[in-house]
Amino acid sequence: MKVSCTSMIHHYYPKFFEHDPVNLAKANRLVEKTYEFTQFLVQVLGVSDLGAMFPHKVTYHPSVTVVGY
Repeated sequence: MKVSCTSMIHHYYPKFFEHDPVNLAKANRLVEKTYEFTQFLVQVLGVSDLGAMFPHKVTYHPSVTVVGY
C-alpha cells in the first residue's frame, strides 16, 4: 500500500468513521474527489503521454515504504 495523504483518506477514513454515519458520508464524499497526482492526470485529465524521455540506463531502488516493510 502506498503511504500518502491520499492513501490515508482512501483506505482509513471510511474505517475511522464506520460507526458514525454522518462523518462516514462526509469521508466517502472526500474519497470520491481525492486523487494521487498521477492518478488525477491519467484518470481525470486523460493524460497518457507527456512526451518525456530519458535515453539512459538507470537503476531503481524502491524505498522501504514503497515495498511495505
